[in-house]
Amino acid sequence: MSTRIRTFLALAVTATMLGGIAVVTTVTHVATVCDRFGSAHRGNNLGMDNRWNPATTAQQCVDDVTSNGLRISVAPNTAPTNGPNASSIADLSCQAANCGDDSTPRSEISSNSAVPGRPSTPAGQVSKADVLSWMSGLPHRRESRVVSGFFGGYSGSTFNLEQTNQLKSQSGQYPGMLACDYGNWVTSANTQVDTSCNNTLKSWWRKGGLVSVGIHMPSPTGAGFSTKLDNFADLTDASTTVGRAWQDTLKRIGDGLSDLKKSGVVVMWRPFHEMNGDWFWWGDQDPDTFKRVWNYTYNYLVNTRGLDNLIWVYAPDCSRGGNITDYYPGGAKVDVAGLDCYTDNPSGGDGKIVKNLDAQYKQMLRLGKPFAFSEAGPRDQVGGSFDWAKWIDAIQRRYPRTTYFLAWNDKWGPPQNRNSRALMNHPWVLNRDGIDLRGGGAPPTPPPGNNHA
Repeated sequence: MSTRIRTFLALAVTATMLGGIAVVTTVTHVATVCDRFGSAHRGNNLGMDNRWNPATTAQQCVDDVTSNGLRISVAPNTAPTNGPNASSIADLSCQAANCGDDSTPRSEISSNSAVPGRPSTPAGQVSKADVLSWMSGLPHRRESRVVSGFFGGYSGSTFNLEQTNQLKSQSGQYPGMLACDYGNWVTSANTQVDTSCNNTLKSWWRKGGLVSVGIHMPSPTGAGFSTKLDNFADLTDASTTVGRAWQDTLKRIGDGLSDLKKSGVVVMWRPFHEMNGDWFWWGDQDPDTFKRVWNYTYNYLVNTRGLDNLIWVYAPDCSRGGNITDYYPGGAKVDVAGLDCYTDNPSGGDGKIVKNLDAQYKQMLRLGKPFAFSEAGPRDQVGGSFDWAKWIDAIQRRYPRTTYFLAWNDKWGPPQNRNSRALMNHPWVLNRDGIDLRGGGAPPTPPPGNNHA
């Protein structure tokens, strides 16, 4: 793992205006930690280093809390950062005011807010089956058939809505799906399970959007998440040290997902992503052992914890080609077949790292599940040069049964590159305001007496 850079700043008082009232936030000893990920995605024959290379990204920075308990983000004085949390003091007004995604103070977001197509009392009214049925119908539409998604960051560290709001400002649209990763890097070598992004996800759901959760899981050995776990089978044996640590991780994950269930949120749940690569501790394992671990995890979360709000997303990486279905645990425990894919040429792949994306798409369709690009972005043409219209054009021409794409953030994301407006306003793209989980007809009049966000 890469070097951890910590810069301590002592800042003055920042005053912002909220509803005409001055809000004073004293920021003291703000700890900005850059380069938490380093070369974690490095593979033996993959050009993935630049995805997390601080020399080229200079981003992924986090912060401490302010004197009144609110989280804000400050760029270090000595490091050029362009990441999601590299805000100047002049740009902190919404963050210090604890705003929602549309600059509405969170205190003004009602817990029972309703939107067209989403019941105001969510519990038991929008189920996993409802969402899957709705998704299954998307490829049969003429337009508004591919849900746009965007990654908001890592819970407890980089997660916020700054780039989501930037995408809205550029395109006039909020993405249909917001994603959070429950992995919070507390040192450069290890992670914790953090579910503090849940409140934002609940608000997003109440406003009509879909929600995705994944996690860069802490290693049960205490090593870095990129150090392969040799005794992978021990995850299913609670009598082992590894098994007990995995049980603790599962409990923490289950607590977070249970909190979302209590608020009626159906979750696109994407565990063990990119399992066919060699850059995570759960990757490149024996396929049969991996399937047992997936089933063990499924049984705990679904049967033991009762989490029937989870849509299970199987998401291998497209850079490994032929082995994308080797780890598939079976249709009974998978709901969506996805591909995590970074390529500068979404129309078929680049012929080198992503060799034949068309064949992989067809292979995933044969699993008989709704298909998605569960992570998507450019590989090398990043930080301003990539044309994001290429992705939706490729989906329309070559991968028409795609139900959603989840764009990554930072230098890979639409806000930091070209044609975010063309992407988000393409006739095939379905954004947050257009989602109606009851079938997509004309939205009915909401019931009286609700406070609408």
